[in-house]
Amino acid sequence: MRRFDYNVVSTHLINKPQEKNVLQGSDGNTFEVDDTVAKQSITIKHMIEDSLASRGPILLAKVLGNILVKVLEYCKCVVTQPSTGDINVDLKAFVSGLVNDNEETLCWLLRITST
Repeated sequence: MRRFDYNVVSTHLINKPQEKNVLQGSDGNTFEVDDTVAKQSITIKHMIEDSLASRGPILLAKVLGNILVKVLEYCKCVVTQPSTGDINVDLKAFVSGLVNDNEETLCWLLRITST
């Protein structure tokens, strides 16, 4: 299992322990991610809320692990974004890196973000 330790520092998060969610891609790869980061994706947020009773891994049946990593990296960049509204360096670098990804990866990212 891959762990994404995002160490998000924010005034409303400092005194509150982060709840973790385990997300599983269609290829079986699992990822443990902070609740705040995961819920940046509306689709993942709804899946977390729908599966609260089971507390097992949340299966994203149409998302491969390598695509899920990209989605979670983007969500992490959004969470660590300063409240001033300025786009931080990490987010700019992430978006710039997407342009350099291969066409298949970009198509999968577009597919997952449009559902």
